[in-house]
Amino acid sequence: ANCMGARATLSSSQNLPVEQSVKAAFDSAAVTTLTGNSSTPKFKAKELSQVFWHYASLGVSPPQKLWLEMDSAARRLAPFQSPMDVSLVLWACATLDLKPSLETWLAMERRLADLVKRGFVGSGPGGVPSERLVRKEGDDVGRTRDTTLPRSSQSQRYTQPQQKRSGDSVLEWQQVSNLVWSYAKLRVFPDRGTKNALDDAFHRLAHEKPESITSQDTSMLLWGYVTLGFMPGVGDDNVRNFRTLFDAVDRHANVFKPDELTNALWCLAVWRALEGSASAPFPKSYNAMWQRLAVLESTDFSTSDGVLIAHHAATVHNELLTGVDELPVMKQSLIIAAETAWKTQSTQHSDPSNVSGSQGRVGAVLSKIGFKYQSELELFGGRGFFQASQTVDFFLPDWNVVVEYDGPHHFYDVVSDPKRARFHNGGLVDAFALNAHTNDLDHAFTPNAHTTNIDPGVTKNVNTRLRDLFLAKKENVQKVVSLPWWEMRLVKHGEQEKWLEGKVGKAIDEVKASREGKGVEAIRGVNDVAIREVNDVATEKGVDSSFASGSENPNAGNKQSLCRRWIDACSVSQRIKLEVELLGADDDARWRVVRAAAGRDATKVRAALRGEIETTGE
Repeated sequence: ANCMGARATLSSSQNLPVEQSVKAAFDSAAVTTLTGNSSTPKFKAKELSQVFWHYASLGVSPPQKLWLEMDSAARRLAPFQSPMDVSLVLWACATLDLKPSLETWLAMERRLADLVKRGFVGSGPGGVPSERLVRKEGDDVGRTRDTTLPRSSQSQRYTQPQQKRSGDSVLEWQQVSNLVWSYAKLRVFPDRGTKNALDDAFHRLAHEKPESITSQDTSMLLWGYVTLGFMPGVGDDNVRNFRTLFDAVDRHANVFKPDELTNALWCLAVWRALEGSASAPFPKSYNAMWQRLAVLESTDFSTSDGVLIAHHAATVHNELLTGVDELPVMKQSLIIAAETAWKTQSTQHSDPSNVSGSQGRVGAVLSKIGFKYQSELELFGGRGFFQASQTVDFFLPDWNVVVEYDGPHHFYDVVSDPKRARFHNGGLVDAFALNAHTNDLDHAFTPNAHTTNIDPGVTKNVNTRLRDLFLAKKENVQKVVSLPWWEMRLVKHGEQEKWLEGKVGKAIDEVKASREGKGVEAIRGVNDVAIREVNDVATEKGVDSSFASGSENPNAGNKQSLCRRWIDACSVSQRIKLEVELLGADDDARWRVVRAAAGRDATKVRAALRGEIETTGE
């Protein structure tokens, strides 16, 4: 474990590549240590965390067999992990984008909550020796106690090396920042117990050691909290903790590394855009940090991501914030590098193979309904370092309506339900029942800190919320229809056409109302929308529109009654087309048109009525 840690350190600090033969030897030795018989020495918790750190620092995922053994060992050793061990294992998982197994993650969460509850934060619990964290660790992993040494020597052997690392005895800022960053990187919201533990640790450190937050800790905490959509604590604690973090930003504004600087600017602009100026005041150094960025060249950054984030931060500042200063002019090299990184990212995202099957299903249903649309369309509007744009799933040009299928990656995961089983067994209905103020599925969970704690799985993540805000600002977009994957999954396959037609039709109604200069409530329902358009056409044609407006001749017979019922059962778009086609037609012609329309229909919801029409015949 020490050799692996040292090799990873040399690789990162001296830019020394790890030879393939050395990597293979490390992999083999780690597997042997983890899978050997009872006489084989086993990793202790600290040593195992070094193995995790080794692979993450090198940016190399271990072989699948080794990863499973590492995961199993982390679960077994969780009760004996130090704060540093817990944070390093989760940090490594997040860095490698490899989630631990459910059992392992829950075990580490329990360990974290236990450490905080027992007071192993900051100055630590009064009179409690740090050795109790690791004293019995060797027994648990099957090591034979060396009875030739006095007990005090054994304790010294286990604990003294551990105490040389900050965070081995108590949670410090580094461990809290690693943990918050790890959850955010994996897009997983901590459960209530873990969130409360992290809040408590932050609050105690803010009280005891507010000045000891490093620039790296500040950057990681800020990004983690903004990405997860909450700030630590509630009420007065939240305000104090918020101020502690922003004070740290002010202290480090001039010493942030370039990548940390752009990260901080993005976080502050996003938090202000999402929460508003009252809830998210800027640190005093916000404008000064932009001035500092304006003198940096692209070569000052260690990654292209840092350059690209600067452009995104500028776009948020320019398009979504009000009452802010105009940004200074950036160096040309920074602008060119940001645009190059943006084009590379856009090319990757525009790959047709990245379109999910569910998104393809939405497109097929839209076509079947008869909505004209463009898919994967790039919409321009807004400006960062250069003109900004967004690619949307579907764009309906006749109405300037955007339709977005929001798959699972648009929402947060939770540790306790990685496969989202609650969305398949009625749990979603129970979750919505918690929100009594509305029955509207689109708005039942307004994405904010409070609703995220109800069910993160139905809360849009920060990137999706930003997408919606940017789309709402574009002049060529009048309405955005969001199709959450969990809502679509609750709709039977045969009923998805009606469901989608209702959601998109509602948006079109609102666009029509807006274009007419009236509130949507003045339209008097969906039928009246169709009637108004038909009457307009009737006036232009100079024909009687009494049929279209709903008046029915009681002597018209069963066929005309069936015509009226069929028209009423149709969707908005179908109804408009059908009634325009019926204008000026006599009863026989009307019946033939309706009967032909029914013959082309295959929806289950109109099956019974379709049967009556077919039975009636010519």
